[in-house]
Amino acid sequence: MNYTKPTKMRMKKIMTVCIFFLGMSLTGFAQSEDIKQQVKEKVNEINDQIISVNEFLELTDDQKEEIQSILEKRLKEIDKAKRKGMDKNEIKKISKKYFQKIHKEVLNSKQKEAIKQAKERMKGKD
Repeated sequence: MNYTKPTKMRMKKIMTVCIFFLGMSLTGFAQSEDIKQQVKEKVNEINDQIISVNEFLELTDDQKEEIQSILEKRLKEIDKAKRKGMDKNEIKKISKKYFQKIHKEVLNSKQKEAIKQAKERMKGKD
């Protein structure tokens, strides 16, 4: 095909814009995957604390999903707070709010006690 110069320029601009948006969407996807990985690790950590005390108190699949949802919201809020330049104390408050939500709304009383015992055991090893 024989394109004129203005058409070639437009095509280059279109390709540049397409590549830019593709790059941005891939970056967003990578960040999303990173958040999911962090959340999954934290859910496993919580579950490990519980089963270290009593393996029969393991988190159910529904509990894991609820905790994952809460922790994803937590990480997104922390990310926003960091971008706004909030200090560490404010970020700790955000984390505390979400972990309290997990304790109040997701875990049963025996699981809460198991986490408490696991943390006390860890303090004793320090």
